[in-house]
Amino acid sequence: MNDLRNLIGFSFKQLEQTLWGIMLEEFSKGLVEVLSVIDELLFEQRDTKRFESKGFVSRSMGTMLGRDVCFRRRRYRDRQTGKEVFLLDEVLEIGAHTQLSPGLMALMLTQSVTTNSY
Repeated sequence: MNDLRNLIGFSFKQLEQTLWGIMLEEFSKGLVEVLSVIDELLFEQRDTKRFESKGFVSRSMGTMLGRDVCFRRRRYRDRQTGKEVFLLDEVLEIGAHTQLSPGLMALMLTQSVTTNSY
């Protein structure tokens, strides 16, 4: 059995941990890419007379997989109100100062209600 185990060179635990790490990395990359595509779509479809692009600002957010993601989104000046807005944040309903994703907040709330505290 040890010969066969040595042939493989890793345990189930090591395999699981390696694949989990790869999955987290791919999730993070995929989420950032999708957010970038949505931000580009909003840039192209916005009311250009109302929203003036003022460049990019980075934002980090904790996700429900326990991985923080950092992404860039466009900042706009709303010519009607004079305020600074992030269309991506508004469209995806992300709070201005929120550091946790809506999915992570929902998961935490569910866990706090369904898990015994003792």
